[in-house]
Amino acid sequence: MGVAAPTNQTRTSVTVENKVIEEGVLYASAARTTAQTGTTMVNPGFTGVIVTVDITSVGVTPSDTFTIKGYDVASDKWNTILASAAKAATGTTVLTVLPSVVAAANVAVSAGIPARWRVDVAVGNATTATYSVGYSYIG
Repeated sequence: MGVAAPTNQTRTSVTVENKVIEEGVLYASAARTTAQTGTTMVNPGFTGVIVTVDITSVGVTPSDTFTIKGYDVASDKWNTILASAAKAATGTTVLTVLPSVVAAANVAVSAGIPARWRVDVAVGNATTATYSVGYSYIG
């Protein structure tokens, strides 16, 4: 089964100190009230990823959860790698998936990022939250 590269994200590849770094935007800043299913990202061979969630505006009682999921070809299912705590206020949250990182509940997991992954957003209610989500491959 072939998977097309994402088309609605902004990607940038740069070289820093002889290392290629790839980063991009998964969700551009916008107000949202519904759950979001991320576009499948195709890992070009990195061992980890840092996902940055920046919530800049919230309605009365938002409760959004950002989940990094990996695809398992054998079961044809998306499985949770790391889920943030429910977010109800403005601020920045950094989620890290990397084999060498020290695990910390809801922010870091000691694991590799699989060949196919995505970031889904669950909404605890229909209150508006304005956020952006970016990523940087590492390792």
